[in-house]
Parts: sequence; structure tokens; C-alpha cells
Amino acid sequence: MRQVSNEDKSCRKVLVQESLEQAANDEVSDKTKNDAYCKARKRLPEDQVKSLFQISGKRLDEESPESWLWHGRRVVIADGTTANMPDTTENQQLYPQSKSQKKEVGFPTVRMLAFITLGSGALIETAMGACEGKGSGEQSLMIQMIPNLNADDIVLGDAIFETYFILALLLIAGVDGVFEKNGARKIDFRKSFMKLGKKDALFRLERPPKPPWMSREFYDQWTPDHLIIRAIKTKNRIIVTTLIDAEAYPRSDIREAAEHNIPLLAFGGWRLAIGGWLYEQLIAKSQQPGKLLNAAPLSALYTKRWNIELDFRSIKTIMNMEMLRCKTPAMVRKEIYVHFLVYNLIRALMARVAKATEQVPRDVSFKAAKQTLNGARVLLLFCPNCTLNQVQAQMIVIIGEHKVGDRPGRSEPRAVKRRPKAFKKLQHSRAKARQLNKYKG
Repeated sequence: MRQVSNEDKSCRKVLVQESLEQAANDEVSDKTKNDAYCKARKRLPEDQVKSLFQISGKRLDEESPESWLWHGRRVVIADGTTANMPDTTENQQLYPQSKSQKKEVGFPTVRMLAFITLGSGALIETAMGACEGKGSGEQSLMIQMIPNLNADDIVLGDAIFETYFILALLLIAGVDGVFEKNGARKIDFRKSFMKLGKKDALFRLERPPKPPWMSREFYDQWTPDHLIIRAIKTKNRIIVTTLIDAEAYPRSDIREAAEHNIPLLAFGGWRLAIGGWLYEQLIAKSQQPGKLLNAAPLSALYTKRWNIELDFRSIKTIMNMEMLRCKTPAMVRKEIYVHFLVYNLIRALMARVAKATEQVPRDVSFKAAKQTLNGARVLLLFCPNCTLNQVQAQMIVIIGEHKVGDRPGRSEPRAVKRRPKAFKKLQHSRAKARQLNKYKG
């Protein structure tokens, strides 16, 4: 844990720190050579390392107050990312480099899908796979992870997850989804199943043919002939959701519209268990003239999906996980799990600060929390018990001073100003490049 939280992630750095702290505490100092430490890391059971990060995320999530929920429900953001690792034979076999890269000059790449809660920022679950080959995409990883969700959760995701069978599997688990419309799906609001408001309507999706990964028995017994989904058009996108109850989840706060004389039907939705399948049913609840339903809260909820991109930035850039260090797939996975564990521990500190300062965790700076924790580490280890509480209290004050700026609608160019150094690009293996004149001088 100390190794992954350091800017310099070398084994020697953490061993040197440990040896110096032992000497300062009048203890016998350990040797600072890497051999024994690296062997000990290999002996760590992968399942136990993974369970530690899962437990840390679960506890952080369970301690979240109700005010961090959305309409009383937990919101889980789903998204994928990748990381590179050393170019070894073992890593290339399990996590091969992109086919667009020339052999021996690319890096093995692992794809990760993560579930991160919107309220506390806890990373509660992950799945990993290769970036090439059948069943290696984010949709396949999502299908693996759906059983880890809790009933009544809401999943936020981008357009890649807006497929018929992912929506169906979420509903089987008692989970709702809010996604951007998949580019292949055609939405025509003039042909809706039922209108709820302006550019806000229900649509009937017919069941597509059985996908190759699904068994015929499951397809026939558990997948419905059709689904009812809700589509909402905003300025920038069309949102597709299974939150079809326009009264419980309005497009925005219901506002008075008596002056427009617009009578509308407010529709509610519930799930009825039929043979183990949770199937959407609709009913016209009551006619409510003078009220206009629109969809801004759902639109605002979807914009919060961007938080997972910021969380990945915290893990990969601030925690420096973009390029992994381990040379075997098992050690690579353990390295990722330990990064996620440290991330959750920092998030737990941020949650404590948020409660003490009456903020929400998303307003607290992750980088400030990490810097404060690293700066106070020696004090926490060696200060007397009488001053330990004072140090902890000051840490909360310091972290609470650094808030994330509220910049709605901020848009920056996806470009960098700093130019790369004028080195030649390696087009051969290093062993072969040493013999070629084009790389010399």
C-alpha cells in the first residue's frame, strides 16, 4: 500500500523508508534489497488482495448517509478504462497489445470495468480482461458484474451499455439504468408508445435475436418479448432509462402551468414478478391538470456520469497507475487491486472530511487528500498519543479547505500544449535496435 501511494513506486523506495523508520524507532532495520520483498509479494493470495479492496469499498458505501443518495437510491456509475504493463511474454499472452501496434514495440494492455458509487466515490467492484479477442469488450465485462449490484440500485453509463439484453439483465436484478442512447438505435418521438411530455416518451423495444453468448434456454425462459423504456431528449443527447415512472422521477421539478391550460396524464410504473421475471407494467394513475412534467433531474443525473472519468484520472494520473510495473498477469492484477484499495482508503478520509465540514465527498479534492495523508504519515506513526487527535483534526481542516471548483458546462480543448521530445520512435525490439545504425547518435 505504501508503495502504490508513493510518487516513486519502486520496491527500493519503500524498503528504504521502512528501514529508516525502524532505525528511528530503535528497532532492528531490515535489509533494503528487493529479493525477499518481491518474493513475499508473489506469495500474497490474489483472492485475498481483491477481497480487501472489495471490503473497503463496501464499508465506505454502507457508511454513506442518506443525503448522498439520489431519490433515496444508490447510484452506481459504470465505465471502462485501460492500463499498460511491461512487455513480457506472460503479459502479452494474457493481455496482448493492440493489433494496430507492430510486434515487439507495443505494450500489453488490460481493460478494466469499474463500479463507482456516485455519492461516496467508493470503488465497489471491478472486472478485468484483454483488449483484444472475443468477449473482451466492456459489454461482456458489464454482464459479468451485474450480479454484484444491489436490488434498487441505479446504474449510470455511456451509450455502449444501452443494449436490449443489458437492460433486461438489469431489470432481472431489480436494478434501473440511465444511459445515453446507443448510436444504432433509432428514436422517433412521433412514434412513441406513450408521451410523458415534450421530448419525453415511452417506447416499446422488441426482443432481438439470441446473441451468441446467451444460452437458448435462458433466452426463451427469461428474456421478455419486449421492454418498455423511457427516452428523454436534451440539448446534447438522448437519454434512455428504465425509470419510466414520470411522477416519481420527473424530468424536472413539476412546475405550475395552469396559465397554459395543459392537462397531462401522470403515469406510474412498477415491476410485477411473473415466473421470476421482473416485467414492466404501466397504469394511468390519475389525471392532473395544471401540472407539466419535464425531465431535467434525469438529465442532470446523467451529467454526473462524468465523475467516473475524474475518478479514473485520480487513479491513473494522481496515483500514477497508467503504466503498471509488474511482469506477470497475476502480479499485475494484484497491483491493480492494491491501487483500488488505497483509492478507497483515501475516499474514506474524504468522506470523513465531508461529514465534518457538511459537504459532499465530490466537493472534496482527491489530490489534496492524498497529499495531506502522505505529508502526515510520519507524524501519524511517531507522534505521541496525546497529540495524535490534534494531527487528525488538523488533517480534516486542511483537506476541507481545498474544494473542487464548481464549473458547470466547462469545456476544454482535448489537446496538450507541451510538445514531445524529439526522440526517434522505436520500431524494432531493443535487442535488434542496438545493432541498427538508425538508432545511434
